[in-house]
Amino acid sequence: METPDGGRAADRHEVGQAGGSKVVARLTQPGEWGPWVDGGGWLRISDTPVDWIYRDVDRVHASWATAQEGRYTFHAQVGHPLGVPDFTYAGEARARVGSR
Repeated sequence: METPDGGRAADRHEVGQAGGSKVVARLTQPGEWGPWVDGGGWLRISDTPVDWIYRDVDRVHASWATAQEGRYTFHAQVGHPLGVPDFTYAGEARARVGSR
């Protein structure tokens, strides 16, 4: 069996328990997915697949500050033909805060 990124089942690691559920994951190293996606992984919590993306917290804070000033830049990122706008981080943070 392969993970979505082509990794083999042997690349997966049981990382512990979450609320009594077994958690198995294939996680990337920081920067493995490029400079603006940072990294993430594919988790399986019990039998539920979960895609997980992590961010550089310092970059999130800096992007939030420049977005509040009305400034932004598009950054090159593989898989994103137009690049990644740095205000995306502010939008992700706001969407998460607003969903509570």
